[in-house]
Amino acid sequence: GELRRQEILFAVDNLALSPDGGRLIRCSWDHLDIWDVAENRCLLDVGDRVPLLAVTPDCYRALTGGYDQTVRLWDLHEGNLITEWTAELEQVTALAISPDSAWGLVGEDEMKVEPAADGSGMVMKRSSVVSRVDFVTGEYVDFYGSDCIDRLVIVGDGRRGLFLGARGIEVWDIAEGNRLHSMPGGGDVAMCADGRFGITGYETNVRVLDIETGEMCMDFTGHVEGITKVAITPDGRTAVSGSEDGVVKVWKLDWEYEFPNLVD
Repeated sequence: GELRRQEILFAVDNLALSPDGGRLIRCSWDHLDIWDVAENRCLLDVGDRVPLLAVTPDCYRALTGGYDQTVRLWDLHEGNLITEWTAELEQVTALAISPDSAWGLVGEDEMKVEPAADGSGMVMKRSSVVSRVDFVTGEYVDFYGSDCIDRLVIVGDGRRGLFLGARGIEVWDIAEGNRLHSMPGGGDVAMCADGRFGITGYETNVRVLDIETGEMCMDFTGHVEGITKVAITPDGRTAVSGSEDGVVKVWKLDWEYEFPNLVD
């Protein structure tokens, strides 16, 4: 049956189902709630402004965040809250979960009024921090600060993280908390299955990046408007890009690199 909640005044931003299909978690600008699908019944009504959602690869847990300065970890099978953390900054802007479902990354953001560098008065400055949260121990540690974090991507086996924001794409060693290198890129990135190469849009260009070395491998032109979304097949042979004018382009990639065999 159709789920109806009169209090939901904004569009649904994210949805997730438990592995058995019995529980549904729904996030929107002004609400987060968990439903029993079979009974069409709301089990838990959390409250307002929680549009961000990341689901563990095993689909048993979900991480949520938004504008209430709270990060929550949910049990999708039981439909209840496991634990929650208070973010350091005003709002949560990005979430990502490790391949082993054991930990996640949280991007936080806020605007502050600070004195201008030239002494001309006060200016608004955006600041961000990325935190690592351990789902087993509950540890929540800030390890990175920047001007802006809009998206987080955990790469391959979880050793590397991509931070997308005002500085382009930054590649970090997650375990050590060290920035390895920076690359120009847009607001979206897609990864090959082995985590070695990624594709991104930079203004109207499509670029293929080597995550390990920080080098640009390929650069394609053809879009007239800015690129908003990209995708790539797991074997790295075909890429797709979409731009602000609604044009979608398909790219065939010619590689010397031999990708590892994919396991079904």
